[in-house]
Amino acid sequence: MLDPNSSFRPSPEVVDTTLPNGEVVLLQLGTKRYYTLNPTGARIWQWLAQRRSAGEMSSELQNEFDVSPDLAWQGVSDLLSALAEERLVLPDGAEDPPRPA
Repeated sequence: MLDPNSSFRPSPEVVDTTLPNGEVVLLQLGTKRYYTLNPTGARIWQWLAQRRSAGEMSSELQNEFDVSPDLAWQGVSDLLSALAEERLVLPDGAEDPPRPA
């Protein structure tokens, strides 16, 4: 279970680009799989690069998108869990994975 003090960082195996519509496309170099984040997910991706904690992201989401604390936390928690499962983010302090050959 995710803790509000948890923080993650984008994996070095991920390349991202922002589209004109505000979405972000991610390419996981190790698996060669693409992912698309909607504008809300894109905002969370930006906060990951700034090394914000899950709790900080949830608070920012509440303010920026005018959502309830429960909905903001659920969104942050679900997205971070999914990104971690797909090896798109790493917990802060984790070693970088070996580069694909």
